[in-house]
Amino acid sequence: MKPADRENGSATVYVLALALVLGVAATLVSALGLAAVARHRAAAAADGAALAGALALGAGTPACRAARRVAVASGALLRACVVDSATVTVAVEVVTRLPGAPSVLALARAAPRRLDPHQGQRL
Repeated sequence: MKPADRENGSATVYVLALALVLGVAATLVSALGLAAVARHRAAAAADGAALAGALALGAGTPACRAARRVAVASGALLRACVVDSATVTVAVEVVTRLPGAPSVLALARAAPRRLDPHQGQRL
């Protein structure tokens, strides 16, 4: 057997190994991208829910009901809503399809705008 015969097909093995490494790397990068998108979706849903709650609070309507409505419309679940004097704090959850992180939680806080009693202007 010649030395060249022993190495026949070795390039195929190297190409397959490289393809496997590139496939795993692409999967990891894709998972990180999906996690970042889920985190941004959760933050946006929390911000919107907190702002809706603050607007409702300023209008004298139930703040947590408005916050829940906006969170659900944003594709999130409202996990907590706390109204403390003139501040609305919410926690929302966005469900992901990632095996290591089935959901992402985000918090946000907002308060209605106040009028300056001395000048009649909004603060």
